[in-house]
Amino acid sequence: MKNTIRLESRQASLCDGVITLSSGGRTQKLFDATEPGATRDPDLVLACDDPHFKIHWAGDLDRDGRLDMLVTFSHKYSYTPNQLLLSSAARSPDLVAEAGRYERFSQ
Repeated sequence: MKNTIRLESRQASLCDGVITLSSGGRTQKLFDATEPGATRDPDLVLACDDPHFKIHWAGDLDRDGRLDMLVTFSHKYSYTPNQLLLSSAARSPDLVAEAGRYERFSQ
C-alpha cells in the first residue's frame, strides 16, 4: 500500500503549513500550523513562530503491515515534541494516533 506524507503551505514562514498522511484512499491531517499548538502543560499554548517538521523514522514498528512514524511537528523553533505515531493505536477513520511523546524546550 502506498503511503503519502504531504506538507502544503503558501507562506514562506510555513505558518499556514498542513501535514497530511494518505494511504488506501484515506487521508488524515497530522499537523496544522494555523491551529494553536498544545503541549502536555495545559497552560502553555504555542503560536506559530518559525515552525519545524521532521520525520525521524518511518516503518512498521507494531508489525501490523501499516505505517508507523517517529516525528517532530512543531509550531515554535524552541519547542521539540518527538511523537510516536502508531497505526495500531488509531481509531477509524484515522491512520495513526499518538502513542507516546517526549517534549523539549530550548532556552
